[in-house]
Amino acid sequence: MNKIIEQDTIYYTKVTNGMYYLEEHPINPTTQAEADAIYDDLSSYLSPESVHSDGEASESEAKDHINFYMRKAIQVERCGFLPSNDSDAWAAGTRPSTQGYYSWDMMKF
Repeated sequence: MNKIIEQDTIYYTKVTNGMYYLEEHPINPTTQAEADAIYDDLSSYLSPESVHSDGEASESEAKDHINFYMRKAIQVERCGFLPSNDSDAWAAGTRPSTQGYYSWDMMKF
């Protein structure tokens, strides 16, 4: 028996025969509201605390983390939607693909 447990717009958990699997939602918003929900979840994954795993991530791991989630933000952008809210990762109305946050220099403390 399969069971789906919703988490956020980026991930969901699938339960199959008692085993839990983290799966990715497809990034394909069709409305600004859907895009904003995705951007809001991505901003959580791109917060400094998340990127650096509260100081436990190596520089390489932090770069990979940023790259992975910024690529998802760029997927939303390519669907024709820009973020409506400011976050640590971008300003409202700006293209994630042009943000300095995507540059490693913005992540150094």
